[in-house]
Amino acid sequence: MDLEIVRRALARGPCSLGELISRIEELTGEKVSPMRLKRLLLRERPKWLGVDIRLRRSRSRRPRCPVCGAKMMEVLGRTVEGEIEALYLRCPRCGFETLIHDRKTPARYLFYLLPENLPVNENVK
Repeated sequence: MDLEIVRRALARGPCSLGELISRIEELTGEKVSPMRLKRLLLRERPKWLGVDIRLRRSRSRRPRCPVCGAKMMEVLGRTVEGEIEALYLRCPRCGFETLIHDRKTPARYLFYLLPENLPVNENVK
């Protein structure tokens, strides 16, 4: 699958992940899985793509990243008393982070094309 197909699918307007997959299937006649599409967009990170992510509270501890499927790593810190404890979970592949006590996981993705003249912040991962 090519990023140009994703761009053409988004030219019709903003859409959720499911709608984007349907549009791609209409354009190409091929099926694409949600995980494969998310991995492609995370790996390539096109500058013309905007993504809003709506989070929801997770009921269980997730040993795997809800975005890319990689194993989540605990980021450790030292307390004032000198004890080491886990501060939050972080994905080493895509950078998704969630607090240990306030675990949130992506519930809905909204994809859209960024305006042509919008400056892109190069520091954002």
